[in-house]
Amino acid sequence: MKLAKPFIVAMVLFSIFFFSSSNSNAHFYNGNELVEFMRGYEAAERKDADANYQRAARFSSYVIGVFDTGEGIFFDAPANVNVAQICAIVAKYLKDNPEKWNLAAVHLVIEALEKAFPKKK
Repeated sequence: MKLAKPFIVAMVLFSIFFFSSSNSNAHFYNGNELVEFMRGYEAAERKDADANYQRAARFSSYVIGVFDTGEGIFFDAPANVNVAQICAIVAKYLKDNPEKWNLAAVHLVIEALEKAFPKKK
C-alpha cells in the first residue's frame, strides 16, 4: 500500500515536533546554532571579505528544507516567493525573538513562516 506524500511528510514533521519538544535535545540544530548560520548568510549576502560561506549555505539550505517540507501543511506561501525572501523572513524573526534561540531550529523556522504566510482556511 503506497501512502500519499503529504501524509508521510505530515507524519515526519509530527515526529520531529513531538520528540524535539522533550528535554532530550532530539533536534538537529537549536536556534543559537541557526543564528550563527544566519550571520554567515547575511555576511555572504553583503559580500563581506570574511564571510563564512559554509555557514551561509547551512542557513539557506536548512531554512529552504523546512520551507519545502512545511509548505501547505503549516503555512501557505505565495507561488512566486523566492529563497532570498524566505531567508530574510526567518532572519528577521530570529533577530526579533532572541529569547527563543534555545528552542529547536525547526520550531523557529516554522513559526517565522507561519507568521509570514498564515495557513489559508
